[in-house]
Amino acid sequence: MAIWKHNGRYYVKVMHKGQIYRAPEGYKKKEDALQMQSRMKSKLKSSKMPIALAGTFLSRWLPYLEHCESFNSKGWYNAKRYLGSKYFIKWFERPLDSLTPAEIEKHLIERRALSARSANLDFEILRHFFGWCIDMEFLVKSPMRPLRKFPLTKKNKVIPESNVVRALIDCNTGTDRLLILLLVYTMARISEIKGLKWEDINFKDSVLYLKTRKTRDGSEKIREIPIGGELLDSLLSVRQEKGFVLQYQLRGRGYPYRDLRKKLKACCRNADVTLQSGFHQFRHYGATHLADRGAPLNVIQDLLGHTSLDTTSLYLQSLRESKRKAMELL
Repeated sequence: MAIWKHNGRYYVKVMHKGQIYRAPEGYKKKEDALQMQSRMKSKLKSSKMPIALAGTFLSRWLPYLEHCESFNSKGWYNAKRYLGSKYFIKWFERPLDSLTPAEIEKHLIERRALSARSANLDFEILRHFFGWCIDMEFLVKSPMRPLRKFPLTKKNKVIPESNVVRALIDCNTGTDRLLILLLVYTMARISEIKGLKWEDINFKDSVLYLKTRKTRDGSEKIREIPIGGELLDSLLSVRQEKGFVLQYQLRGRGYPYRDLRKKLKACCRNADVTLQSGFHQFRHYGATHLADRGAPLNVIQDLLGHTSLDTTSLYLQSLRESKRKAMELL
């Protein structure tokens, strides 16, 4: 908007050759603001002074990554840095304001050949990037404005049967069994389990503290999870003073696992069971069973670490017992 009103005064800005110029003060009357706008346009057209351009894609992408490193979660920042260096490099030397919606749409269609989810991830990153450029006044209009995400077919969440989960617990030992117990009885994200340290467990009060940076501003969030039964017994049997709860030994030192997928596959082989998806299904398993047994949704939301109850509701797509009881009320 070239002229806008704020706190009872009218303010003016003019776009000229990719650069935004603002009037030095606000005006009480809109007529005065319009006159100032006309004078600014006339002066800029007749001026021979050099005009700063929007800059190249790379010259804005690098400070944008610095912004993301400060305000986004580590995982989201790493995703942007990786995808930018792999897929956006073709635009690095291009003037930022030369990119058109048609070019970006072509890129998204090419990415869709891999998957619609991959294309939509690029869409979100580019949309946020160009929006940041507008906020920083490097651009006036985003080329993402006319574009849309690709539709995704939502799959029903896969929730393992109770007998499968029981077999995974009973047929494994040591660190493998502890991994399954943590997944089942904390409903934690796998990143939270990998980062769990012994100092995060309060054995006196039988609680553990899960830490995540999966927040809007990337700040660390801690939630308290009560523990008991076979999980508490297993933790007490291998209790240590410090270090990661799940770790491997190398040259006498303990290191956290970077990837626990091989360990989960080994657990499945030991129990002679098959899982149709990865670690996240245990969060759905726990949430569903709590809801089936009458646990309040706001409590389930807190245990899962969701900021929105709408997100929690997505985890409860298989409330078989609750649906059955509800239908019996008819």
